[in-house]
Amino acid sequence: RLAFVYKAGDDVFRLAAGKTSAQPFPSQLESVFSPAALGSFQGNIKCSGFNSVGNLPSSDLKPEQGIDTEFGYGHRFGGDSTVQLTLYSENVFQKIYSATVPLSDLGVPFNPAPYANLVASFCGITQAQALGLLGVSGPINLGHMMARGLDLSGRIRISQPFYIDYDYGTTSSFLVSSDPSLVNPVYGGNLTLIPGSQLPNIPLHKWDVAFDYLIGQRLDVNLATYHVSENNPKNLPAYTYG
Repeated sequence: RLAFVYKAGDDVFRLAAGKTSAQPFPSQLESVFSPAALGSFQGNIKCSGFNSVGNLPSSDLKPEQGIDTEFGYGHRFGGDSTVQLTLYSENVFQKIYSATVPLSDLGVPFNPAPYANLVASFCGITQAQALGLLGVSGPINLGHMMARGLDLSGRIRISQPFYIDYDYGTTSSFLVSSDPSLVNPVYGGNLTLIPGSQLPNIPLHKWDVAFDYLIGQRLDVNLATYHVSENNPKNLPAYTYG
């Protein structure tokens, strides 16, 4: 990661960029195909979308590549008042997810007839049609994930003992793939959430405000209020606490 900082009077400009690479786990690369038990398979049949007949690792997995860029600006006003604005963009290429792909695409060496018979009986279709609904789950590189946002923070001095601290941030995350059927639910994709984050394409807003009062030289009284919008990592409606 490299950062360039330029200071001119009470203004500071910062431009930073970084890159990282993460190899797949060995269990994602080297393992044997493990078919699903017929009993558990029968209890989870879907007539739209793929039905996984087992898990299969992928020796073709590529490392995940992360690249991020950031621009920051800071200014100091008279006294102790400050403001800082940060704009950032983070990208993870070759993002690894667990997905279900058509069984016919992989040529797994096992007999799919018992699974196709269960799907055909449950959905009322022919065995040939049922074979088209069979899939295999496993790790796959799905294009890339990106997050963009801004952070605005600062401190305002109202009087010598009284300050207001504030912070506002918004983040939007996106899933991008050359195959919409893998990431877009409209086309049958099964990636509706970014793990540990949020629903794609819906911004997450956060802000907090704190009133800070200094009594004498030894006692600091602080009252803070925090707000987190909907589409948060806790999967809760918007909430505020203090």
